[in-house]
Amino acid sequence: MSAVRSASRALQIFEVFGVEGRPLLLTELAPSIDVPLSSCYGLVQTLRDRGYLYAVSRRRGAAGAPPLDTNAEIDQIMRIIRTYLK
Repeated sequence: MSAVRSASRALQIFEVFGVEGRPLLLTELAPSIDVPLSSCYGLVQTLRDRGYLYAVSRRRGAAGAPPLDTNAEIDQIMRIIRTYLK
C-alpha cells in the first residue's frame, strides 16, 4: 500500500468516526472505508500505537477516536499527513 493511499485511508477512518460519533468494530469500519478487514486492522493498530485511536474492547476489536482538544493537536496531525503526501 502506498504512503498516499495509507494517508487517505487513515483520514477516511477519522471521517467515519466523525460521522458515526461512537466506537466502531473493525467489522463495521472496514466496509465503511472499503478495505479488507486485515488492512483495516493494520491501519487501526498503527493509529492506535501512535495515540490517534484507542481500543475500547480488545476482545471485540472496537476502536474509537479520541477527542482533539486543541488546534495544536490538529496541526500536528496535518504536518504528519503532509509529510506522507509529498
